[in-house]
Amino acid sequence: MNYLTTFIQGTLLLAASLVLYMAMGCSGLGLADESAGSYVDGDVDMDADGDTDGDTDGDSDSDSTIIEDPEEWDTDTEADPCDTVNEVVLYLSADDSNSMASPVEARAVILSGAKYMNAVRTYEFLNYYTFDNAPALAGAVAVTAQMTPNAEVGEGDETYDFQISVQAPALSNAARRPVNLTLSLDTSGSMGGHPIEMVRQSCLAIAGSLKEGDIVSAVTWSTVQSVLLNSHSVVGPDDATLVSICNGITATGGTNLNVGLATAYSLAEANFSENRINRVVLMSDGGANVGVTDKDLIAQHAYDANGEGIYLIGVGMGGLGYFNDVLMDTITDEGKGAYIFIDTAAEAQLMFGSRFVSNIEVAARDVQVEMTLPATFEMIEFHGEEYSENPDEVDPQHLAPNDAMIYHQIIGSCDSSVVDHTDPVIITATYYNPISLTPLSTTLNTSMATLLAADNALILKGNAIVAYAEALKKLKTLIGPDATGLIDVVIVKVQIAQAASPGDPDLAEVLNLLQTYRTVF
Repeated sequence: MNYLTTFIQGTLLLAASLVLYMAMGCSGLGLADESAGSYVDGDVDMDADGDTDGDTDGDSDSDSTIIEDPEEWDTDTEADPCDTVNEVVLYLSADDSNSMASPVEARAVILSGAKYMNAVRTYEFLNYYTFDNAPALAGAVAVTAQMTPNAEVGEGDETYDFQISVQAPALSNAARRPVNLTLSLDTSGSMGGHPIEMVRQSCLAIAGSLKEGDIVSAVTWSTVQSVLLNSHSVVGPDDATLVSICNGITATGGTNLNVGLATAYSLAEANFSENRINRVVLMSDGGANVGVTDKDLIAQHAYDANGEGIYLIGVGMGGLGYFNDVLMDTITDEGKGAYIFIDTAAEAQLMFGSRFVSNIEVAARDVQVEMTLPATFEMIEFHGEEYSENPDEVDPQHLAPNDAMIYHQIIGSCDSSVVDHTDPVIITATYYNPISLTPLSTTLNTSMATLLAADNALILKGNAIVAYAEALKKLKTLIGPDATGLIDVVIVKVQIAQAASPGDPDLAEVLNLLQTYRTVF
């Protein structure tokens, strides 16, 4: 799809949005819009830099930093002049590439016919849905980018959707390192029924992905904890001992998360090996309060100055409205591992079958992206986790094999009259080898002209995924025509992406979910 075709599609989409805007009598219906100068993530009101401190300097610790008034970025005042000389350098961070609970929770809500929605983290949607980038060479990462005009945000003709991908190498299950896996299984009373069945299904899916020589331990916890397996060396996939343990899991009693985690880490430490992937897999509905001790315990084991530590994989499961997403997100962030949500047996097979390697392995540690844009360009929206002009203010994150970090944003020029599309656009990903900790980097040196002339199918898909996630945040507070109108605008974006990527299963799923959710309103 070329530049002209995309521009025409964007213009048509803008016209549709304006018609809807007039019908609704709103101050603006851009998909990046929220109440003036703020946005909503979950139920927490945050300012433009993603926190609650009132400081809107453009730095972000949120998945969706939004500067929605063009006057905030298209300025030429004495206090904030438009810099027409110096290149713009920003440092970006996505969340760990295998943190992706939010879109599965959202899908479960929509398919249930309910409206209740946990926190929607846009970057997790970009992690969950796949982008067809070529894998990197072994031991390295690949950096690619796509750009397309944006007709919805800002003024003039120099506003663009811009998407960066940092792609990991491919790795098969047969070629991965052996694992030292410790299952920490919540069997408290609140896990009864569907949640405990999801624990069984997840446990069985893990059993199917293990290979001879892998070590697995398991502890269940409620009011008390029980060690079901200790340092068991599996004979291969579907090890009979482990399968029997999985099938026998039941729910009863109270909740003691702290003791359950402490016991799991003790088992993991006893079998720790620098030649293995050392992971604690916590399966829970999060029905407990995480304390300082728990967070310190998790963080203490997640990092080893001489190599990899014991990372925590958080697996959420629970009934709608009863699952503690905040707690699970908090402790898995401390544990530097995957955060996923299991609502069906099929999802368990996806996460611990075809995505088993990417959910337990690490291809690159402490990935951080440095982005250099031509003079006059500024960040209007960022749909990752953090960005700043200061690299020390952006926390690096880990990249899994068979996976990619997607950095989706909208950029715009504060003085379109001086924009030169041949000026360089430079993207550098810095990272460390996960075993040796050798510092490495990969650089893409391109230009806006080159990006605009290239294929844009993946960024159109990114636009659709971001629009879907951002709309879910707003739909918590909209009813009737306001809600259905917003959904219709997002559906158009999905259909534009489908035209560029015919048969894409992710886009088909998102379209179906939007059409289903529309009936709720």
